[in-house]
Amino acid sequence: MRRFLSGSAASSLVLLALLYCVQTGLLERRVFAVAVSLIVGLNLLFFALFRSGLNRHFADHSLTAEQLVLSSSTLFYVAYHAGSARPAFVFVVLAVFLFGVFRLHTRQLLLIALFDVLSFAALIVWLPLQGGAYAADLRVDALLLLMMGVTLIGFSLMARQISGLRRSVETRNRELATALQSLKRREDDLLNVQRLAKLGSWSRDWQDNEVLWSDEQYRIVGVERASHTPTKDNFAGFVHQQDLQRYRDYVAQSLRTGEDIEIELRLVQPAGGVRWVRMQRHTVAGAAGVIQRQYGTVLDISDAKQSERRLGMQHAVTKVLAEAGSLAQAMPAILGIIGEAQDWVAAACWRSARDGATLRCVDTWTCGEPLLETFGAQQRAAPVTFEIEREGLLMTAWRTRLPHWIADVMQAPGYRRAAAAGPAGLHGGFVVPVVAGGEVLRLLEFYSYDAREPDAMLVDLAQSLGNQIGQFIERRSAETALTQAREHLNMAVKASGIGFWDWEVHSDVTHYSEQVGPMLGFEAGSMPAGQSAFLELVHPADRPALHAANVAGIKSGLPHLIELRLRRRDGAWRWFLARAQVFCDADGRTAGMAGSLADIEDRKRLDRAKDEFVATVSHELRTPLTSIRGALGLLDGGVAGELPDDARELVRVSLSGAERLSRLVNDVLNLAKIESGALAVAPVRLVLDALVHAAITANQPYCRGFGVQLSGMCGIPGAMVLADADRLMQIAGNLISNAAKFSPAGGEVMVTTARIGGKLRLAVIDHGTGIPESFRARLFQKFAQVDGTDGRAKQGSGLGLNICRALVMQMGGTIDFEATPGGGATFYVDLPEACAQATATDVVAPGGPPTAAVAVAGITVVPSIFAVL
Repeated sequence: MRRFLSGSAASSLVLLALLYCVQTGLLERRVFAVAVSLIVGLNLLFFALFRSGLNRHFADHSLTAEQLVLSSSTLFYVAYHAGSARPAFVFVVLAVFLFGVFRLHTRQLLLIALFDVLSFAALIVWLPLQGGAYAADLRVDALLLLMMGVTLIGFSLMARQISGLRRSVETRNRELATALQSLKRREDDLLNVQRLAKLGSWSRDWQDNEVLWSDEQYRIVGVERASHTPTKDNFAGFVHQQDLQRYRDYVAQSLRTGEDIEIELRLVQPAGGVRWVRMQRHTVAGAAGVIQRQYGTVLDISDAKQSERRLGMQHAVTKVLAEAGSLAQAMPAILGIIGEAQDWVAAACWRSARDGATLRCVDTWTCGEPLLETFGAQQRAAPVTFEIEREGLLMTAWRTRLPHWIADVMQAPGYRRAAAAGPAGLHGGFVVPVVAGGEVLRLLEFYSYDAREPDAMLVDLAQSLGNQIGQFIERRSAETALTQAREHLNMAVKASGIGFWDWEVHSDVTHYSEQVGPMLGFEAGSMPAGQSAFLELVHPADRPALHAANVAGIKSGLPHLIELRLRRRDGAWRWFLARAQVFCDADGRTAGMAGSLADIEDRKRLDRAKDEFVATVSHELRTPLTSIRGALGLLDGGVAGELPDDARELVRVSLSGAERLSRLVNDVLNLAKIESGALAVAPVRLVLDALVHAAITANQPYCRGFGVQLSGMCGIPGAMVLADADRLMQIAGNLISNAAKFSPAGGEVMVTTARIGGKLRLAVIDHGTGIPESFRARLFQKFAQVDGTDGRAKQGSGLGLNICRALVMQMGGTIDFEATPGGGATFYVDLPEACAQATATDVVAPGGPPTAAVAVAGITVVPSIFAVL
């Protein structure tokens, strides 16, 4: 495109020459118009080719040869009509040819030269044929032709040398441009590397004292290149006052020894920032030891130094908190650690006063300056009022629960302690709230001589430290409360006479509280450690009940209790009330049990006296009660004649009360026999399904009295259990009567049998009100009733389930209950299976013929909860 523009400029000169020829009469206007049109048209044509990119389809993108040929053709047309001015246009052709000399090869130039010579020769031949004045110029034209041929050939031959020079110049230009680009890239890379590494560099020429700094050096020092001229002495002006002497010693040692040494120091930027740097310098000396040059580096290590100091600060604070017994002991050390690590010069700890309206300074720290000590004393003596200083340094942090700072407290309008801070020379202020549970417990306040704003990392670290101190306060408060609660609990436990224990399954280790040992006559710490050793202390008659209670507790996961006898170390047996609760591990597996022991020997003695009294009274009541029932029955039957309606109703009410009283007396007597061991239980082999059918038949009238349907579903025909027939009928009847009483009118009670885990199960299912959650733990206790009021709807003694449990346990079985789906309760009795099929000598149902079955009442069963856990 540049060559096109050069050609266009030359075309403009040709147009001026043509215009001159027209004005002087050497060229006709018609010829001028045609020439101008050709020149302008060719320029537009080539401009369009260059702008559209079509020129790239040619071998020579500059189209130099094409432009030369078309330009020469246009000039020959003008020369044909120029008359005496023809030689001038021939010289213009030669000038145009020169443009190709600097661009085209010799072969191309010779071809164009041949074209120009032939074109001019044709013009010379053609002119005489036109006649007139043209023939008189033939000799001049021939001379011009000869001169043109020689000149063009000379130009073509000269182009070879020019092309070589051009290629050499172009090669060197390209090499120079590449070298300059490489140098520029290296300089840019060096600057970028220095910027990324925060590494500045400098050099000093000792001959002319010229000092040069890199761009990164200016950034580290904190000045602009345009506003600062480095010298051999002015770098010391940026060194921190506390590091200035070390810097001077460092420079002197470097000049004296010539060694490459380094130093770490602080630089103070004009804007007030402080940067930590690591400096290195190298000295270049001549043959005579004369220093010629020095250069070195300045590495910005502020971030690493700050991180190192902050990490050390955090570790130091953590160590102080771990070793301190209270916050009052730890706080002075914490203020000093944070102040020294972050270059603060004064610090204070504030807390809310008891009135809740003011903040009081409880601890201070300073770097030791007298004016700062005075400022600290003023802080301790002057509380800050919430109402007055609402937007101050402390109040903002208290209100937002976030770290707060003021770059220059002396310029802050809301800061009301300027009168105290000003004489001490304080400017930068920073407050860290100590927060725990969403409440501000303390405020840590720090000051600096210079105006500064903490960076984001320091703010995050300060907030973390505040939370850490808050957790320390919470932990210490919790530990104090726990210690007090433990002391109160120990006093309560000692006063109660209750001992506590816990047993671990996997280690089989039992831990006892200090109250358990004396209860059993052991010294503290000498109780048996394992569960088996503890079971040896349990009375043999109570071990089955203990086993059953543990099994039930494990299955339900609920607390359970049992009364049992334990042997003291002196051999005496005493009654204890044992409470236990199963606990599980993270996987939900049973990990052990925990509970308590209470000595109830005195209570049991009173219970025995009461039971003996009740049994005696009950026994004495049976004879007159029988007479009363008989007499009332005779009256109701009409033996004494027809009674009036009112009298008959009174007799029936009395008869019903007598029967209920008779059942209560029988229950009390049965319970007394069970507890005294006088009630004999003789298990034999029984067909369970036949016994269930007998129980259903016997209890049908009772259930109909409540409007309840009684049915059975026996699923184990021929299966036999080891049980006492009469007692099992008593148990079944008791469970059926309870289910009928608590079922709604029109409801159904179902008795089922099944084989469960190697035992036979008799279950009584109802759809009544169910067992309340709060009553389940006391369900099998004596006199336990869901509704214990005098006006309760369901009458009973509350002894039935307790008697059932005692009878079932004597037969080697278990009794329990579960909620019925849809509402109600299911009571079930699991008994050991005797054999697979019945024989001719087995008892098929209660009331059958005598059998030759072998009683198993003498079999000893030693329960252990290991098999269950």
